[in-house]
Amino acid sequence: MANAIAVTDADFEKQVEQNQGVTVVDFWATWCGPCRMIAPILEQLSVEYEGKVRVTKLDVDSNQKTAMRFNVRSIPTLLFFKDGKVVDQVIGAVPKAALVAKFDTASASFSVASIAARCAAGNGASFTALSAAGAAAQKNVARANSTHAKAAAWRRGALPVAGESSDESMQRFLGPAFTCSSDTLRRPRTMPS
Repeated sequence: MANAIAVTDADFEKQVEQNQGVTVVDFWATWCGPCRMIAPILEQLSVEYEGKVRVTKLDVDSNQKTAMRFNVRSIPTLLFFKDGKVVDQVIGAVPKAALVAKFDTASASFSVASIAARCAAGNGASFTALSAAGAAAQKNVARANSTHAKAAAWRRGALPVAGESSDESMQRFLGPAFTCSSDTLRRPRTMPS
């Protein structure tokens, strides 16, 4: 990477931890396929965020001490430092839109003006898609948590109504969209009469 700075165990403290501002450290290895996938994205972002975010790379095979110090167990791992302290991380290969959001958040340039500038530059669609995906994910997590709680209560026998079959009771409580049989939930067959 032309704009990224290679760091080592020896100069990590000086290059990253004593640096004022935002520094992104890419923990990578030459044999890592996902690392090679995000390398061009990081190159683009290092150019786009020049002066706002400093992008560095640390080869984990040659610099195990620093990788162990920050508990890096999977690569690629990106650690976001602000004024020498870790403020965020990304593990694994992720789309450019996700990295742009992380870079914006870390650099505190996430303002109405920066969003307007990105929209004008044609990056607004990716930001909108990322926001919509995040909102949809939150709804799915809430729905899953609710369904699991209902299923657990049903399995405990907290919900049956006299005269209902177990499938009717489950469907009444979980709703018509939830379609699994009592065999799937393995509910005990003891029902009050």
